[in-house]
Amino acid sequence: VRQTAPELLEHGPGKDCGPNCRQVTFASSVGRYDLWGDYIVYTSSYDTTGNEAYLANVVTGEEWRLEQGPWQQPGPTQITVDSGIVAWVYSRFPGVGPYLTELVRSFDIESLAYRDLTCIEYFSSDIAVIREFDATAGALSFYMSQTCSNCTDIHTISLVDGLLERRTQLGKGVIETRAGEGMVVWTDLNQNNSEIMALDLATNVVGNLSDNPFDQF
Repeated sequence: VRQTAPELLEHGPGKDCGPNCRQVTFASSVGRYDLWGDYIVYTSSYDTTGNEAYLANVVTGEEWRLEQGPWQQPGPTQITVDSGIVAWVYSRFPGVGPYLTELVRSFDIESLAYRDLTCIEYFSSDIAVIREFDATAGALSFYMSQTCSNCTDIHTISLVDGLLERRTQLGKGVIETRAGEGMVVWTDLNQNNSEIMALDLATNVVGNLSDNPFDQF
């Protein structure tokens, strides 16, 4: 844990987009993004400085750079925000050792505390890295696999202690995950036909939301 203020960016009012519209983000582009209250978080695409993570207050117009990736490295990729906590995935190719490492980091908007939650190492390019990153109830949810690209599972990381847990078992895989109100939902490909499943993070109970003889997504 390290406590430091992120870099406050200086910019003008932005481009004129009409009487009922104003510019609120000022990076070169917007990749992944998420919203919570008066805040928007997002990653920028590659430019001369690499990928970056940003936080902006849409009411005050202030914007901060949370983290900057090195040139020719993925840098911050997935990003989410919930209950005043921003979390993102920082990806890099080490050059030696693992094929890829993904560091999951968070930033508390109120206390200005950065936290390193976990580091995941992949030793093959034939894997599925962190996707559909989302936050709810003090946890981050996503799907990934460290063994193959078609056997993804639901995973969660606690925003409190960084505990990484696999919530589903290996099989044909899961896709299309979302989280909110203490629940994680996804499309499960392990059934005879695809089903929409839900996990209650408080009780750890998994239920089927779309039991049907035809595919559901």
